[in-house]
Amino acid sequence: MTAISAKSLVELLGDDDEQSHWLILEETGQTLPALYSLSPAPDYEWLFLHTPYAGLLKRSPLVLRLDTVAREIRQAFENDPRQGDFSGIVVSSHHPHDAVLAHLRRCLEVRFYGNRRAMLRYYYPAIAACLFAPDSKPHRQWLGPLDQWVWFGTTTQRLDEQPQWHALRDDTDTQAIASDESSRPITLSNGQENALEQHIRTSQATERTTHYHYHREGSLT
Repeated sequence: MTAISAKSLVELLGDDDEQSHWLILEETGQTLPALYSLSPAPDYEWLFLHTPYAGLLKRSPLVLRLDTVAREIRQAFENDPRQGDFSGIVVSSHHPHDAVLAHLRRCLEVRFYGNRRAMLRYYYPAIAACLFAPDSKPHRQWLGPLDQWVWFGTTTQRLDEQPQWHALRDDTDTQAIASDESSRPITLSNGQENALEQHIRTSQATERTTHYHYHREGSLT
């Protein structure tokens, strides 16, 4: 696998007519209404459907075909892919839609710290940066039938890194994975665990700082 960067999304998507692209949007509570405000009949699927998380369908990310999505939706995503109503990531593949969707659903649950299991928000750009950065050493299983994972942001959690578009790509001739592997939760690498831990610490520190400044500015003392 290899990681590349680009200044624009279109550079990473390329012009392969046989390759399709999917947009995975995190549901913020305003995403679905915003989607319908830009398109009268958006074609999407619930990522959590047919998974153990189907009971949380109202919070389920939305999966859309980027190739056929309304121009306004794609533009809204590219304008603010990390925050707002259209935060999310992109995946590309030469495989059928059903195979891609099944893989995306499989990736929801991961194994970490030995035998622990949990749901992972890989569709959140900051989490994608932790998972797919070269230093995290992601397992080949993350790609499965995919050609690439694409996100906007950083490849590490360094605060001084300039955000841009990144992709983790398959650099092999085959995308086949053993059938017994495809039914198992993907195990996080040590690098991925470390990157996620660092992300959590950074997020908590930022939240504490924001909370402190909020109270200082609102204080009478």
